[in-house]
Amino acid sequence: MLEVTNKTVETIFNGSAVYIKRYPSLLALVKDWTAAQSCRGQGIQKVLGRNDERLEIHYEYEPSAIPMNCFALNQIGLFLDILPLIIKTIRHCHTKGWVHGDIKPSNILYLPKTHTVRLIDFGAFERIGRDRRQFEQWQLTPCFASENQLKGLGIVEPNDDWYSLLKLIDQVVEIETDEDNLEQIKRQVSFIKAMKS
Repeated sequence: MLEVTNKTVETIFNGSAVYIKRYPSLLALVKDWTAAQSCRGQGIQKVLGRNDERLEIHYEYEPSAIPMNCFALNQIGLFLDILPLIIKTIRHCHTKGWVHGDIKPSNILYLPKTHTVRLIDFGAFERIGRDRRQFEQWQLTPCFASENQLKGLGIVEPNDDWYSLLKLIDQVVEIETDEDNLEQIKRQVSFIKAMKS
């Protein structure tokens, strides 16, 4: 068993590995469960079940998955290949009425066998239109969060995720030198900005 704060990877009776996330309260578990169930589909980490008594949700664990924060500098071409999949997955969540709220490299997994992505970690998911002043607490990663997210202002909106994705892309632009890749990035940025307006 691998223990990482409130998260565990365990092998269950059928020999398959399962990612288990433990929660501080039933309310937190139900919020994550609801978001995961609402947004289920391609590009979203699959929920296998929950245990309310133990305050756990069991997610599919994919041992070959590579978090984007583990990409090497020479994998910018791969990032550009999967960027449309990332955009499609984020849009899918928005069409289901949810904002991920914490788009960052470690919450995006690449699955090399199927050349697909998985968006993970439902802890910051919030319903679109929810007033942030209602929050007693919320999750975010400061370097990827919008001003409204940081200050707890306004409402939860899809632009929060697009802001985070653009910040992630900014990090790629800082290290990329290939003109063709930079042009491709520019086109994707224009597409994302068009969705924001």
